[in-house]
Amino acid sequence: MESIRNIRDKINEIIGNLDEKYFSGYSATKLIIATALITCITKDMITSIQETDDIGQSFKQLALDLLKKLPGVGEAVEQEKLKLVEKVVRGYAAVKNEKAEYKLPEKGYDPADIIRRVKNMIEDEEENFDAENRSVSGTVYIGGENAKTHTDMQAKVYEMTALSNPLHPETFPSQRKFESEVVSMTLNMMNAPEGACGNLTTGGTESILMAMKAYRDQKPWIKKPEIVIPFTAHAAFDKAAHYFKMKLIKVPVNEETQEVEASTMRKYITKNTVVIVGSAPCYSAGVVDPIEDLGKLAEKYNVGLHVDACLGGFFVPFAKKLQPNRVPNFDFGVPQVTSMSADTHKYGMAVKGSSVVMYRTPELRRNMYFLHSQFAGGFYASPTMPGSRAGGLVAACWASLLHIGEEGYLNNAQEILDSIDIIHEGVKQNENISIMGTSKLMVLALKSINPKLNIYHVVDAMSKYGWKLNPLQSPAGAHFCMTAKTMGVERAKHFVDSLNKSVETCLKSPEIYKDGTAPVYGAAISIPVKEIEWVTERILDSWTNVNYSNGIFKD
Repeated sequence: MESIRNIRDKINEIIGNLDEKYFSGYSATKLIIATALITCITKDMITSIQETDDIGQSFKQLALDLLKKLPGVGEAVEQEKLKLVEKVVRGYAAVKNEKAEYKLPEKGYDPADIIRRVKNMIEDEEENFDAENRSVSGTVYIGGENAKTHTDMQAKVYEMTALSNPLHPETFPSQRKFESEVVSMTLNMMNAPEGACGNLTTGGTESILMAMKAYRDQKPWIKKPEIVIPFTAHAAFDKAAHYFKMKLIKVPVNEETQEVEASTMRKYITKNTVVIVGSAPCYSAGVVDPIEDLGKLAEKYNVGLHVDACLGGFFVPFAKKLQPNRVPNFDFGVPQVTSMSADTHKYGMAVKGSSVVMYRTPELRRNMYFLHSQFAGGFYASPTMPGSRAGGLVAACWASLLHIGEEGYLNNAQEILDSIDIIHEGVKQNENISIMGTSKLMVLALKSINPKLNIYHVVDAMSKYGWKLNPLQSPAGAHFCMTAKTMGVERAKHFVDSLNKSVETCLKSPEIYKDGTAPVYGAAISIPVKEIEWVTERILDSWTNVNYSNGIFKD
């Protein structure tokens, strides 16, 4: 984007003029000042490195902080960052033709009017993921010819159980049945042994957080517990480390396969390691890490092994049943796997807000619980993060698994695999791009192999044909996650045709996309992390701004 380029250009201009403007003709006074300045810089550098554990980022941030102290530079940088925030916020889709509600109405509205308003808003949103005209990566997982029947059934079940709360099993015994059976079905699917257990959570992030808390609390004598993950592991592990004051260690992956290698991970295990992690698959390239090799490491060093199957939990097991050689062993069938996470609200096709965290033993699971015996309101206990939970979501999840059944999940997996195979063959015929990593599952990751082709330009070009790809970084790439909403032979052929046309356009006329995705991701790599985070924080602020959500801006 233009705003980001302006920041970089301003910094480069200042750096280019530093020697001429500020460092010619030192006097004794200037030397004294310089000595003091170097002392301050050294102190700031040590502090910065301690905060980030990244020397490169520390130097970038320190250089920018010093430049911002020069006359006019700090203010210019702040103005450019604000412009970027505004441009992103204005670019979001907003609700159209709806009254903004800032406070409670004096008198409640008629239910029919409320339903009419919601219906109008939802109809506009459906255009954003209508598979015939616009296909988004992942996001909406319910699809196929029975999609409406499946969604309507879950809505009806939710309506019937909307007042229930799993926190009160004595009042809502059906909630215990729903949750325990969802967990049991998922454990069975993951080849769990007798005695394995788990709980339903609100999503993959909570499942991962709960598992990491369990490993931390399992070994309280380790004062600085460490999580060792592949570089490609989900950001939820970063969040867990941040929330629970654990140290996160990221292991580089093989550049070609995008898999983490056990021989490399071994170098990062220390006496403080409580758990190592593998993905099945990872989000970015859809690669399943070598779980059996990681299992041997976990056994040798007596640490836990968590398999994150949040994305593929209800796809990969069925893909393996269909084509055993296509998927390496990844679940509780690997004896050293001690915990797993799998989202029911993705390929399980439950409505949003459910995931399963699983443990090989009850002893490990008990470490994720929260117990408070001295609470003034009586003994308080909860297995996961929330206290009260939406019983309707638990019931709808149960209904989803029963309605789809094993046959339905197998059929879904087969159709997605057939679609992915068509796309893989199409990509092989294009000499400008290639598949990133070794995955042949539901995630397609692309990279440019032509120095003249910017893969981020391809991301923007594909949107013109109705395909919304997600940009990747480190390394640069583009990702599309195939779902029941976007699968099918004809859709796959359309993807290949759109991709070929997009690549051709980007090579002939790259200037068309100069203000699109490329400058944003280029800046994310070149600008210090703290500056990008500053911008992101303000964008997140905007999500709960009533004016912005209704498309109301002050010019």
